Amino acid sequence: MKRGEGEHDLVPQKAVRAIQDLIRRNVYEPGMKLPAQRILAEELDVSRASLREALSMLEALGFVRTEAGRGTFVTHNGGNETKAVDEWRYSNLFEVNEVYEFRYFTEAAAIRMAALEITDAELNELQHIHEKYKAAIQTLDLVASGEYDNAFHRSIMNYSRNRVYSHLYEKFHEVIHQSQILPFSRHQRLWEPVMEHGKILEALMRRDPDGAAYYMQMHMVRAAERIGVQLKHLF
Repeated sequence: MKRGEGEHDLVPQKAVRAIQDLIRRNVYEPGMKLPAQRILAEELDVSRASLREALSMLEALGFVRTEAGRGTFVTHNGGNETKAVDEWRYSNLFEVNEVYEFRYFTEAAAIRMAALEITDAELNELQHIHEKYKAAIQTLDLVASGEYDNAFHRSIMNYSRNRVYSHLYEKFHEVIHQSQILPFSRHQRLWEPVMEHGKILEALMRRDPDGAAYYMQMHMVRAAERIGVQLKHLF
């Protein structure tokens, strides 16, 4: 059966989930070399291209590392912040710090507007996303964590009621999403963004635009710092 276009887009994520689950269940233990891509692609019933994209995502998340001429290995630790930046997949277009600088200003401006316009129903939806995010982090499901992280920030942009902000966020969605998952490579620091999201949500619940903007900008600074990027000159 031929996959539809939408389904095809989900294939790499399904492969990421499958490999991540095998690592979490110690089928592939730290230090172990993964099977050759041809074999692994057959086992997961995905194309080689989808598998390569999945392995790239897993490397960004800190689950595996690829060594030239040797293969792909399960990592021993929580990832390497320098390696995460080195593996930035959009380096031919933008530096990582440029993306965080863009987000630092635009998301702070958007959340100021959202704090004044947000409804109780929208706050409940953000709370629901936040709880799902916490649960995903607790189970080390970093694929789901990335999805809920993205949903949290995307929702705030939409709640600003400014269609330019929403349009820009959608236009650069893939780049922004990649910047969101890079800090997940620091597995020992996974709970930090959960707490930061919590502070942002609390400020929104108070309808506090200054507080919401402050916590959003601090979240950007700290997310960048988790992968070794300094944004101190912005404030």
